[in-house]
Amino acid sequence: MTNLLMARMFTHERKKSEHNAEGNLRTTLYDLLSISLRFELDRVTKEVVTHIDDGADDTDPAMKICLGLAHDSLRHWIPPAYNALIERSYFLTRDEIIRLGAGRTAIVGEMRESYKRGEFQTYAWDRDLPSKLELEVPPDFYSA
Repeated sequence: MTNLLMARMFTHERKKSEHNAEGNLRTTLYDLLSISLRFELDRVTKEVVTHIDDGADDTDPAMKICLGLAHDSLRHWIPPAYNALIERSYFLTRDEIIRLGAGRTAIVGEMRESYKRGEFQTYAWDRDLPSKLELEVPPDFYSA
C-alpha cells in the first residue's frame, strides 16, 4: 500500500510539474506527511521524511520547525531549520512570523542580530565547502 500511494503521488506530481515549471511537490509531500502522521502510517511517514530530508535545502525552515515542535519524530528538523533562519540573507516573512509566533520570532531576531554583528563564527575546514552555522537551539525556543 505504501509503495502504491507513493508511486501515485510522485507520478501525479511529475505530470503536474511538466505543465507547471515550479511544480507543487513540496506541498504535496507536506500534505502526505500530515495524513501519514494523523493516521499513524509509519512506513509512509518514514518514506516522506526521508524524501524531504534529501531535499532539505529548498524546504521552508519555519514549516520544518513547526512540524518538529508538533511531532517528536520530526524533532531533528528543528536545529538545522533554526540555523537556516538565522543565517539566511532575508528576515522572516509575514507567514513565517505568524507560524512561529511572537516568542520564537523574537528569539530568531535576536540571534540574527548577533550573527550579523559577527558574534558567531562559522567554520569551513575545507575551503571548497560553504561554512554552516551550527548554533544550539535555546531551550526557551521549544516552549515559546
